[in-house]
Amino acid sequence: MEEEAAGLWWGVVVAAAAVMLGGGGVVLVDAVVRRVHEWTMTAPLGAARRARLPPGDMGWPLVGGMWAFLRAFKSGCPDAFIASFVRR
Repeated sequence: MEEEAAGLWWGVVVAAAAVMLGGGGVVLVDAVVRRVHEWTMTAPLGAARRARLPPGDMGWPLVGGMWAFLRAFKSGCPDAFIASFVRR
């Protein structure tokens, strides 16, 4: 009985570690892709043209600003989401 519980516990630990490493991998890949994009697309523009770009970014691909949109609706203040884009 104890061996079965220990095996189950070990499985939970391994699964949790896999989830954490997977999430960390996604964040690492996102950081690398954003840095490469900055080096290859925005750096060659020069300071004058780069200053005319709108502030911020559009979020992660396929997800975009969905998290901010959902958070604004959950808080009962959906106009805050639109206002954040207007302020930019």
